[in-house]
Amino acid sequence: MSFPVYACCDSRVSPTDQLYIKEAITQASSLLPHRKFVWYGSEAWSTEPYGSPDWYLRTSRKRIKDGHLQTKVEEICIKLRDEPYQQSNPHVDILITSEDLYAEGCNFVFGGAIPQYRTCVISVNRFQHIDPAERRILIIRTILHELGHLCGLVPKGRRFSEENLGTHCTSPKCAMRQGLSLPASVQLAREESSNLGSFAQCKPFCPLCLHDLK
Repeated sequence: MSFPVYACCDSRVSPTDQLYIKEAITQASSLLPHRKFVWYGSEAWSTEPYGSPDWYLRTSRKRIKDGHLQTKVEEICIKLRDEPYQQSNPHVDILITSEDLYAEGCNFVFGGAIPQYRTCVISVNRFQHIDPAERRILIIRTILHELGHLCGLVPKGRRFSEENLGTHCTSPKCAMRQGLSLPASVQLAREESSNLGSFAQCKPFCPLCLHDLK
């Protein structure tokens, strides 16, 4: 079953970054025309609890690491999984935040997806001092990368794949490659920028990943 995809962001994500997020959603909808994509922005949709993107972040566990206040990915994903609306209307949730994120065993993460929960969280925090043109590509790439994980990428044991904090692609210019640092992610985004710039011919994934995309 192809669940609809609902995307939102916290109220501190800048208007410019929200435009980049909407670009990513447009690209995703062209890749997955059988899915419905809905952008909620940062507005509250009901009373709390579970009533706004900010609530999920405000109520999730935090820590201080190397001077950064960080929010735990897994806790946000569990809250998204458990929201009452999931019971009456099953869907995929993508939450984009201005807060720095961490996952168990990691100093920080740009994003995290839990496919069995149909949820992922993505941070634009570490992109804030990047050149605007490259920040746009990084945001689009990160959203498409995590959405790819939610939609079955990359299957374990597939050709041109590696295990590196999950299964990732090794094909050139594929957005499912793994960047473990900001410089590495910037380099990957530069290599893939021609693939991520056009809605009409959007091919951010290699042929193998496009074949495996659900």
